[in-house]
Amino acid sequence: MSSGYSILSDGAIVRWNGRAGQHEQSVGVGKIDPAKFHALLLEMYDMDPVSIHQQETGNMTTSLGIVSDDVVYTYTWPGVYGDDDAVPTIVRPLRDLVWKHIQDALAD
Repeated sequence: MSSGYSILSDGAIVRWNGRAGQHEQSVGVGKIDPAKFHALLLEMYDMDPVSIHQQETGNMTTSLGIVSDDVVYTYTWPGVYGDDDAVPTIVRPLRDLVWKHIQDALAD
């Protein structure tokens, strides 16, 4: 089974789970305020996602994907998404930025 979060283009946050590659169950769990969502996008693209290369898997694998128009950036690493120590240095700033926005929206 896989589980995780998606941030949709309107800032809505969806928690999902299901088999790998399939979101069998999903539920809206929050929304990022429009100004914060705009700031997230600006910061994310300032990190130059095309220059980040991180593709590793393990028994448990975290995946961070960014979909921009028809371009998809995908980064994977061994470990679970809440495990800060498992995040590789090259992808940590991007992961931390996205994870912080998700956590802040869930706390509101």
